[in-house]
Amino acid sequence: MAIGPENALIVQSDCSVLLDVHAPRAAEARAALAPFAELVKSPEHIHTYRLTPLSIWNACASGLAAGQMVAALIEHARYAVPRNVEPEILELAARYGRVVITRDGDWLRCTCSDGATAERLSRDREAGQYLAARIDATRFRVDPGQRGVLKQALTAAGFPAEDLAGYASGEPFPIARRDLERQAWIATAACVEERVPMSARRRMEYALADRRSQFRIAAENPAKLARLRELLAIHAEGRVLIMGEYLSQVEAIAREIGVPLITGKTPQPQRESIYASFRRRELHCLVLSKVGNFAIDLPDADVLIQVSGAFGSRQEEAQRLGRILRPKQDGRAAHFFTLVSRDTREEEFAHHRKLFLTEQGYSYQVVVAGEK
Repeated sequence: MAIGPENALIVQSDCSVLLDVHAPRAAEARAALAPFAELVKSPEHIHTYRLTPLSIWNACASGLAAGQMVAALIEHARYAVPRNVEPEILELAARYGRVVITRDGDWLRCTCSDGATAERLSRDREAGQYLAARIDATRFRVDPGQRGVLKQALTAAGFPAEDLAGYASGEPFPIARRDLERQAWIATAACVEERVPMSARRRMEYALADRRSQFRIAAENPAKLARLRELLAIHAEGRVLIMGEYLSQVEAIAREIGVPLITGKTPQPQRESIYASFRRRELHCLVLSKVGNFAIDLPDADVLIQVSGAFGSRQEEAQRLGRILRPKQDGRAAHFFTLVSRDTREEEFAHHRKLFLTEQGYSYQVVVAGEK
């Protein structure tokens, strides 16, 4: 029996969540669900999300409590939430924070919540090799240079670290990224918004679509692929990351240009193998889904091309730009391109990105196809 016939979410026992885009509260439900669920597919009428360990841990890292996730599902569910879903969320969320990384002089300290967890991780084939020296029953000393790979290994082991190293209480220090560029702490970045036209047929499809569907139509504009190929040719010597919001889109791009794809479903050993090939310069280009925002250590990446995303999210823009801002040994600049469908809602969302980046001191160039 329906408990909220106007609600938009149908929560299923396999931890998938269906969103009825035509429901009266669909927009509200989407906003509540997106912070802790991974979008799998979004055709015309029903969008499919999935609650995954990574999506739950990302939400915890952003400050969202497990109780808030459960409450959001209950509030927006059309039918009763299956009994197994709440304990699954609570169990996954409880793993976040059982391992904490803090600063310890010139080293880092990895502290486990209990001796059993510490022992388990010390014996883990991947995580154990980065725990440099045991301090006591629950603490390890860690080489700061291994911070990124350790966090990935801990995530793969099922114990994502709460990384508190480098943060301090108090008021935010008023320094812009541009100042860090001048001091060579991060690479200089050129930010370009590429406005790509849609075909006449797709413009008509966009015009006839409801407001909820328009963003997806614009985001997956096929003409973006042609511009993507041009950018790859221009930056043929670059170390390129291509990121997108929609799984079907990044899968198609990876097939078309013949490069590896990493998503939340990619097994950790395969993921590490691909990253290692990129670091060894055996690969020059990778395609990533939203997982590209979480614990990736690819310091040589210098070109980021964003084909779709949660435009206007300052957190996501900072995370994505951070992928290419490591200082380069040869002093070369980083390039951040975002592909936006012209005369669509994407331009509205891109405006927020422009405000964020210009506030940080970056120049932000808008390039319209055909007017270069």
